[in-house]
Amino acid sequence: MTRVAPRKEVSSDPPVHIVQDAAPYNSIHLQARLWEQAWRGGPPSGSRVHGTGWVPSRADLVLYHYGSFALSAFRYAVRPRTIFVFHNVTPARLLLPWSPLVALRAAAADLQLRLLPRRLPWIGVSPYNCGVLAGYGFQRIEHVPVVVEPRAPQPKSEAPVLLFVGRISPNKNVIRLLRMHRELSQALSPRPRLIIVGQRKPRCPYGQAFEKELERMAGQCDVVWLREPVRYRYLLDLHGKAWLYVSMSLHEGCGVPVCESVACHTPAIYLQCGGTESVLAGHGMVPLCEHRNFSSYVLEALASEQLRQELLVRQQLCIEPLQPAAVRERLLSAVSALATDS
Repeated sequence: MTRVAPRKEVSSDPPVHIVQDAAPYNSIHLQARLWEQAWRGGPPSGSRVHGTGWVPSRADLVLYHYGSFALSAFRYAVRPRTIFVFHNVTPARLLLPWSPLVALRAAAADLQLRLLPRRLPWIGVSPYNCGVLAGYGFQRIEHVPVVVEPRAPQPKSEAPVLLFVGRISPNKNVIRLLRMHRELSQALSPRPRLIIVGQRKPRCPYGQAFEKELERMAGQCDVVWLREPVRYRYLLDLHGKAWLYVSMSLHEGCGVPVCESVACHTPAIYLQCGGTESVLAGHGMVPLCEHRNFSSYVLEALASEQLRQELLVRQQLCIEPLQPAAVRERLLSAVSALATDS
């Protein structure tokens, strides 16, 4: 009779460390800390989120958050007791016309993913990300969503306000978002306000083109650009008071800002981009083939409070699995499954 070895159970007591190389304002950095909190079932007593230069002991279980090419990924890929967490990589084709060097790094990440061992254990933070990993040929994949906490509703602004949160970069498609808003402003009175929260890199051609477009539109529509990092509480306040969250991003691994707006009781209209519609089951999605008519979808939503509320209800049901307790359960289960033989 063949004996089957029991699955290893991983509790939250042994040392579990999270490694990421993102900047403090990067959403990967924020999610790494939220996962740490979810793992412990409460606020962390001492941080176990580390940069890639940190050296773990042999007993440590490591969750390595992967979002771009990094030499350290090769080192961690051959280390036992390491599970990779995939936040997706922007396709180089979206970056190449504006930022060849950034596109080169994206292409390097694509190559790196093709070179990593097929048996490497992975966690994907969205159904879309899990599909991308399977497309690379990885065999051990579990889905654990990002953490998005539910928020209390706030009074909405008197005049319509649209919100977008994200970097000023080609894949975020914010120049087209500006032009969409100009079209919308010509059709509505009073004019809606568009608030864009996001930094641009110095000497970035796309960022320069964005600023020039903003200058050309002066007086034609109401746009507020918050280019410096804002406090998280203030950002949540913006999410809560907006009428709609709007995104014309061409590629998202998950769409955390969209989900955060929904958690703050603001529905979202977004362009088909991969990850966001996989989390929200397509509710609020504008098909890519309809990108030229994006403003008409937004106009329809702004004109009907009932439509916005119905959309919000459907989207909020989709983000219930992103609440901390649900993520903790999925995370413990995924780590238990992937830690076997790792």
